[in-house]
Amino acid sequence: MGNCEKELYVVCDKEDESEVEKALMEQYWTIDPKNEKKFLYSIRDIEKRLEVPKSTLLVLARHNYRVTGSHPRFTCIVCKERLFVKNRGSYRKAFAKPKCEKCLALEKAKKIREEELRLAESARLKEEELAERSRIIKAFEKEFLQSDYSINDLSYIEAVFVFLWLSDKELSSEEVQLISKRTFELVTGVVELDELIIRSLVSKGFILEIGEERMLELRNSGVLYSLDINYGHYLKICREYLNMHDFCSGLYEKFCSRSVTLNDIDEIRSSVELIRISNLYGVVSWLESEHRIEIRKNTKLDGLLKNLSCRFSLLQCTQIMFWKAKEVAAYIHSKRPDYYAVPNLFTSFIDSHLIKFDAYNWEQKYTKMPKYTETTAFEALVCDQFFETEYNWFQLTTGEVLSRWVGSLNVLEESCDSK
Repeated sequence: MGNCEKELYVVCDKEDESEVEKALMEQYWTIDPKNEKKFLYSIRDIEKRLEVPKSTLLVLARHNYRVTGSHPRFTCIVCKERLFVKNRGSYRKAFAKPKCEKCLALEKAKKIREEELRLAESARLKEEELAERSRIIKAFEKEFLQSDYSINDLSYIEAVFVFLWLSDKELSSEEVQLISKRTFELVTGVVELDELIIRSLVSKGFILEIGEERMLELRNSGVLYSLDINYGHYLKICREYLNMHDFCSGLYEKFCSRSVTLNDIDEIRSSVELIRISNLYGVVSWLESEHRIEIRKNTKLDGLLKNLSCRFSLLQCTQIMFWKAKEVAAYIHSKRPDYYAVPNLFTSFIDSHLIKFDAYNWEQKYTKMPKYTETTAFEALVCDQFFETEYNWFQLTTGEVLSRWVGSLNVLEESCDSK
């Protein structure tokens, strides 16, 4: 069969080997003289030459014969025992990494054990990671998201604000919840007023504010990757209450108690005035678009809007402002005033109207519904508790709103307030 390095020794495990079988195996295991990694005859060639089916040939090769040789590749590199191969595929593998079946089985078992150990270690590390994450979250909740504040520390308006914000959330009755995962939406309907209240709540420790500096601290501590926290304001948990339902009930009781301080009265007055002025500035923006005029926002306009809100309801104010804006647009079209005077015309027309209104004792009979103005939850709650028929403040002046609301409250003595 060629020189010693290429010589193969075919061992038959079958006692009654036939001449045909012997011939089959000789041709099956004949090495190509030019390339010891290849065989001289293909399976198809042997089938044709000896007229035997392929299946017969492969069964013989795999089950009845073993092949070895004098080349080092037929020595197991692990145990140094002689290596036998049963098919051409195993023969080719012996060139790269000759190992006996026993050593291959041991190697496979070792890999399985290593994989099991790797998975066990991975599970252990994962468990430790989850435990550490849980520890970080609990520490963060205790330090930042929980507080010993009391509802009595809230002003009347602040209690209403927090109650309304929580009233549309899904609260758990079984445990204290992290309501701090969402930032505050508008509650009063006025951005400026919401921001004023939130800043006060932050200073009192009711709310955690997440800005650039705090976000960097959270990122460095690892909490940021464990909690759904982003920039914004987050309500802290009150340790005084077992769950958020109890907390909301406490807020509502404070609102319904109608007991307020003089500071609460001032805060209510400022809030109502700010809401109404914001409503009127919304009307101003609508009129600018509706009549294609420019209206300068300045101190004089601010004063006129406050005067309007005190004397007329929102619907009456809208009617007056709508017609004055229409007159301004007509005046600009007909008189062509200087461009620098145009932004001040609306304020001048309103001022002139109020002077004439007082001089001639006019009565404001007509009203108009402002566009884009909606009843806020804040207005609806106050109306439901203190007003008999109204469900919003549209048909009331600022003074009437304050009279009905504040007139229904009980002002506490200073000594009571200090307790």
